[in-house]
Amino acid sequence: MEREIGIEDARKKIGDIIDEVSRTGRPVHLTRRGRRVAAIVAPDSGTLLEQRHALVTDLPDWDVEDTVLGLRGNPGAWGWVRLMASGPRPLGRDTAGRLYAYTGATLVNRAPVRLDVDNGALALLIGTEDGIDLWIPRSAYHQIALVDPEENTSQPDVRAWVPLAEVRTVLPPGIEIRS
Repeated sequence: MEREIGIEDARKKIGDIIDEVSRTGRPVHLTRRGRRVAAIVAPDSGTLLEQRHALVTDLPDWDVEDTVLGLRGNPGAWGWVRLMASGPRPLGRDTAGRLYAYTGATLVNRAPVRLDVDNGALALLIGTEDGIDLWIPRSAYHQIALVDPEENTSQPDVRAWVPLAEVRTVLPPGIEIRS
């Protein structure tokens, strides 16, 4: 398993981290607020200076996967998630109050929508350079469940919950709610 360390701790232990990476050949990932932002790798690991390869998600308006994971690393991609009173919840918080999205949550209605109280509220997840941002109506705050962000999925090394980078108080340009 790859090791993670917070940036502040890494600053204090940089020499030890470099020795460890050099000795083991395994990368050490640096995190900020629990999210990976950089890595220290051995020069012969093959991960340094890898050639850039174009992806279909580089294409303007490419339709991403219809799950939360499809938003990661896809700036400008977005989708609504339905917040139900019962059943699996797409949004969660840990005991420290940090917000997360469930990786398997299905994105619905990529067009402007009407919030319908009878069918459950909606929250908007937006892909950014920094991860995934959240816009949620105040009336739906109670739908954010207490979760264990370390819970894994059935896939090895895939966490069930991904951290949300930022909370937005205004909808992005071009996205509106019809009432």
